[in-house]
Amino acid sequence: MKNANKIFNNIRIILLILFIIGISNAVVDVCFTKLEKVTIFSNKIAAGKSVKLLQISDVHNKRSVNSNKQLQQLVKRAQPDIVVITGDLIDDNTKSLQNVYELVEAIAAINPRIYFVTGNHEWRGGLAGELKKGLAARGVVVMDNQNAIVNTTNSSINLCGVADWTSGEMDLNSALQGVDDKIYTVMLAHDPWIIYDYEDFVPDLTLSGHTHGGQVRLPFVGAVVAPGQKLFPDLDKGLYNMKQNKLLYIDSGVGTSVFPIRFLNRSQVTLITIE
Repeated sequence: MKNANKIFNNIRIILLILFIIGISNAVVDVCFTKLEKVTIFSNKIAAGKSVKLLQISDVHNKRSVNSNKQLQQLVKRAQPDIVVITGDLIDDNTKSLQNVYELVEAIAAINPRIYFVTGNHEWRGGLAGELKKGLAARGVVVMDNQNAIVNTTNSSINLCGVADWTSGEMDLNSALQGVDDKIYTVMLAHDPWIIYDYEDFVPDLTLSGHTHGGQVRLPFVGAVVAPGQKLFPDLDKGLYNMKQNKLLYIDSGVGTSVFPIRFLNRSQVTLITIE
């Protein structure tokens, strides 16, 4: 009987420790944003040159634990050539845009070269138009359904963008019109499912968000669910090879949606170096 009680007590202690570890991980994953780094190689970028993009996605008007200050510090640390925001800067229940305007102004004070495309929450909440005007007034380039050549100190890229795919606002033809495929081309698209709409021309790199990396991930399994996909989704986070040796990168994002939970999936922004 003594041995049975001892085993039972040990199991309770182990379960308590695992519970504490799980809760601690969840708090860290939600509240403390990290800087992820990805390097991509291309013969379209001259030898010895590079382009650095800092991708920020799915902020969802996050306010926890000085989130804006954390993102500001990460921009300083990353020192990118440009900053790209791939949608869902706000949540669909956002009433005031003041918090995201303060975030953008703080980032612009460090690096004013900011490019933005809308996500589903901008459109679903009815604030897409107002937000785009407010961002443009603060020097942000809104890239919905258009493209531009972006020159950096070291190189040049085609930067394309589409409005949110799931909201029916995307115009891929306009986004790719006149793009020179000899120049490295980056597409900003909130929803990664845009890759199934590509036909003759596929951008070298598509940067997306939307999935939140599943928010909750399991060891050895990965994401359990992601928006618009089946259980254990095929597209959740990270770098994917597409047709014609082109790439898709899905950032798991800064904020949360529906439930304020992340597990084994820390809040992040990504510094992407193309060289």
